[in-house]
Amino acid sequence: ILTMHRIPRGCKGRTGGRPVLLQHGLVSSSFDFLSPPTNLALSYALADAGYDVWLGNFRGNIYSTEHVGYDSTDRRFWNFS
Repeated sequence: ILTMHRIPRGCKGRTGGRPVLLQHGLVSSSFDFLSPPTNLALSYALADAGYDVWLGNFRGNIYSTEHVGYDSTDRRFWNFS
């Protein structure tokens, strides 16, 4: 189960903008798009511009350790094929 985070509107309160997906790189998470100060983060700048911002997560990071059948301590959890 991959967790998605969403910023549906910025500080200006505009909603209904076009969706934008930001996806992190290797060994990272969606937090990378939130960690700079809000006036410097790309995710917040896009939300303030009226976009509906979605932040994705790949398997194996802190936000994507859920599974319908296995716990993350089970070897089968990590069999992605």
